[in-house]
Amino acid sequence: MAGSVVDVISSSSTKRSKLWDIFTFYTERASMNGIVFVVDSLHINKRIFWLILLLSATGAMTFHLYSLVSKYLDYAKHSDINIGFSSLEFPAVTICNVNIMRVSKVENASVAVQDFMNRLSQNNLETKVGQNSPENDVIVTGDESDT
Repeated sequence: MAGSVVDVISSSSTKRSKLWDIFTFYTERASMNGIVFVVDSLHINKRIFWLILLLSATGAMTFHLYSLVSKYLDYAKHSDINIGFSSLEFPAVTICNVNIMRVSKVENASVAVQDFMNRLSQNNLETKVGQNSPENDVIVTGDESDT
């Protein structure tokens, strides 16, 4: 075969042979594997086999490209959100601490705070309004242990 397309065209006499020579020139140098066997096979059975194989591969590629591009161009939005919570077994009896302050903290507090907390006992909180007037409350300031 000649070295360039110009040499192939100039060596051919008829138009049909020129086109066939150009076609064979490019198929021999093509990077697509099957097309070389379609043109260069000596037996017609091999040419038909490679042609069918090449056309079916091209058809499958076209089908997949079309389906992928059409799926992409649909711009479909699909979101699956699953939030799972495990169930908690709550106890039958719930114990709540109703103390305002911890006893250990009150014992370490100043005398004024201890006196205030002693006056906030449950019995004092349950008395009627008006029995404990603010005028009767004595607020101790400073530490009485020094005197």
